Amino acid sequence: ASITRTGGGAGKPVAEQRVVVCGLVKNNAEFLQDSLDRLLGLRRVFGGVKVVLFENDSTDGTVAIIKETQRQHPGVITLLQETNLPANRTNSETIRVLAYGRNRVMRHALQKHPDFDLVIMCDLDQVLARFHAGMVEDCLALYPPGSWEMLTANSYSEYYDIFALRTEANTIWKEPLLDNCWAPLRRPGVRLTKELLYKLVGRHQRVIPPISPIIPVISAFGGLFIAKLSSCHGCAYDARSGESEHVAFCRDFSRGKGGEAGGRIFICPKLQLQAEAIHLVDKVGHS
Repeated sequence: ASITRTGGGAGKPVAEQRVVVCGLVKNNAEFLQDSLDRLLGLRRVFGGVKVVLFENDSTDGTVAIIKETQRQHPGVITLLQETNLPANRTNSETIRVLAYGRNRVMRHALQKHPDFDLVIMCDLDQVLARFHAGMVEDCLALYPPGSWEMLTANSYSEYYDIFALRTEANTIWKEPLLDNCWAPLRRPGVRLTKELLYKLVGRHQRVIPPISPIIPVISAFGGLFIAKLSSCHGCAYDARSGESEHVAFCRDFSRGKGGEAGGRIFICPKLQLQAEAIHLVDKVGHS
């Protein structure tokens, strides 16, 4: 007998569901084509796929790659562009630009594709180096509709995205992680040392076995989430607090600001992405 795979779209088979894929890009010519090809592979899984990209101020071949991919796949990719945004000289500037761009692509998805079932928000750099459409298909087969409103990504190595993570104690994190991990650095006289970096971030970067059940969290990202699109109404990315822009979005999402009941957010251990080495803290000398 055949198996009907269902996902976040009210019990419809995955092959009948439609998904909007959203991402931000700047000066990413090295990895962009591979990332786009992997995401476009979702058309083998879903009944409809649209891609919405936000690009600003690229000085390499990023825009040319996007426009050539648009030409090859007519009507699939929408490119939103702006220029003269802050130059990412500081971490806070970077987060503000990310929040702005994510709000733009999410707003476009909600306004232009309101009848779509799902939305994927993802980074478009090396995190997608091992991503393939079957991973999403498998996750939606394992976790049926109604058991989640948002599934966020795991990593092949240690889970890296502590900045966006907020969680009560669970089987992976034995203590609650409820605050901005970088907040102590705002205190006068505090210097960032290897020991402090390990204390703030490294000790929380745990391996999550892919066979683990989904993990309920307050906020997470990990490079990608897949969510029920209608649950995203009224949700906004905001970097004004100095936290990850995802924390504000997840807070709105879980509170049901779009008029729906609050959305449940999970880390999906089976949905593994490539953690960039720059985001992993050296644990030499720590057990």
